Amino acid sequence: MYQDAQNLQVSALGTCILFLDKTLESFVKKNPSSEVNFDKIRSIIFQLRNAYAHNPLRPTWYCWTKYLRKYKIELSNKSILIDLSTLNGQEFDINQIGGFGNLFSMIEECKNFIAKNPKLDRNN
Repeated sequence: MYQDAQNLQVSALGTCILFLDKTLESFVKKNPSSEVNFDKIRSIIFQLRNAYAHNPLRPTWYCWTKYLRKYKIELSNKSILIDLSTLNGQEFDINQIGGFGNLFSMIEECKNFIAKNPKLDRNN
C-alpha cells in the first residue's frame, strides 16, 4: 500500500512540474547562466522537468551541460543552494532541494511571475 501511495505522490508531483515548465515556456526564455533569481528558479524547474520526463516514477537528474552549476536561490526570506553538478545522475529526492516547502515556494514564485508578465511573442 505504501508503494502505491508513494507512486501517486511522485506521479502528481511530476505532472505538476511538467505542466509548470510547459506554462513557463510561454512567459520566459531559459537562461541557465543568468544570476537573476527568477531565471535560476526557471533553470531548476526545467531540470526537474527533465528528471521526470525520462522516468516519471523514478525521476533522475539528467542535467544538460550548460545547467551544471550551483544555483543560489532566494525564497521567502531564506536562501537555498542547489548544486546540479553534484546532483546530475542521481535519483531525485525532494530533500535535495530542501523539501516540499522550497518546491512550493518556487512554484509560488512562478505563479507570481506569470501573473505579472505577458506571454512571449514567439513571432520575434
